[in-house]
Amino acid sequence: MKFTQLTLREQFNKNHQKTIKRLNNIFISADMIIPILKTAREETRSKPDKVINFTVPSTSSKSKKKRVIPRKKEDFISFLDETISFDLYKYMIISIVSLVEDYLASTTRILLKKYPKKLTARVQGNQTVTINKILDANDLEEIVDSLISERIISIFYGSPSKQFEYFSQVLQLTLESDIVLKYIEIKATRDLLVHSDGIVNDVYLSKVEGMQRADLRERIPLSDDYFDHVIRTCKKLIGIVRRDCLKVYCSNDEEGTGNS
Repeated sequence: MKFTQLTLREQFNKNHQKTIKRLNNIFISADMIIPILKTAREETRSKPDKVINFTVPSTSSKSKKKRVIPRKKEDFISFLDETISFDLYKYMIISIVSLVEDYLASTTRILLKKYPKKLTARVQGNQTVTINKILDANDLEEIVDSLISERIISIFYGSPSKQFEYFSQVLQLTLESDIVLKYIEIKATRDLLVHSDGIVNDVYLSKVEGMQRADLRERIPLSDDYFDHVIRTCKKLIGIVRRDCLKVYCSNDEEGTGNS
């Protein structure tokens, strides 16, 4: 069955189920990888070797050969410590936020496709249909699809607070403020991880509205508890979005199921 053949309710449920499954997969991955890394750290500590050799790809683009590089034992243990306590969570949190943004963008697309008149709502920037766009399009649907894509880019280039303002005012979704604020802090943490290796800056402090987890120029802490918090908050957020979509736009339909 093609995506466009699904009912509105089925589209909301499918989008939610897919994202929940992928979030759970990220958590499962961390739960499996961290014990393996901890075991490797303990085994390395017990080895008499002072240098450990690793095989890595060669820099030559013409050769598939690999080369051996050495690592001092203490340097490799430090690397494992950093991976366990920070780097693994760093890359997984970046992935988690990307998944949530993709979910929110997909939900926005579903609604704008179903209710294109919502495109008339003003958002950041100006959106116009150029003559070339009209002439190059095969039909009206293609023009609307192009406008929807541009609108989504406009929304998600803005701050999370502006995004949620759009969801509330245009898409008519009622989002609990505590979950929104928690997600904004998570998104701000993700931005730190991408742009400054987790070192707190003024931009982070301005985004989090008193929910800061570290002071200026300190490294933002990542831990088991915070990782659990990120997963829980993101699952709650997309659950609330799905709930409101069903309530506002599918109230007369028979509800489907979307467990993961």
